[in-house]
Amino acid sequence: MGDVNYTALVAGVAVFIGGIWLIVTYLKIQKQKEEARSWPVVKGRIDRIKKTGKGAKVIGAEGDGYREYFLSTKYSYSVAGQQYEGTRILFGGDLIVKEDVDWFCERYIEGAPAQIIYDPNNPKTSLLAIDHPRGKDKAELFFGVILLALGVIITVFNSGVIEIIK
Repeated sequence: MGDVNYTALVAGVAVFIGGIWLIVTYLKIQKQKEEARSWPVVKGRIDRIKKTGKGAKVIGAEGDGYREYFLSTKYSYSVAGQQYEGTRILFGGDLIVKEDVDWFCERYIEGAPAQIIYDPNNPKTSLLAIDHPRGKDKAELFFGVILLALGVIITVFNSGVIEIIK
């Protein structure tokens, strides 16, 4: 009977749990998006939109040399005579990929009017878009499934558990 490698066992279980967490996060985001599809839309204004380079510049890269960005926004809108401000772009993670940030910045221009989606039960909860630009909204699911599989592989094949079962 073989010995159990507890380090591999704990690591495998932790990676597996991380995968479950990402998949649950994905499902929560999908539920939020589905609910938001029935939310009303009001005309608002983009007060600020700013993209800031993230990480080190890439030598020889096109444009300003960054591959990733942090996009910050601020917008204002009115519901039933009450003024609100929002900063959320969409449900889920931040937009960081250059192409996604550029896509967003082309459509939402500082000082311009914009359609603001808001929660009718809590009008201070708002967003600019429901779906991720260019259809990229499955990252949490993709990485969650990978972590689940990796967790199983680490746990079963590296911890010695399979030897004990035999």
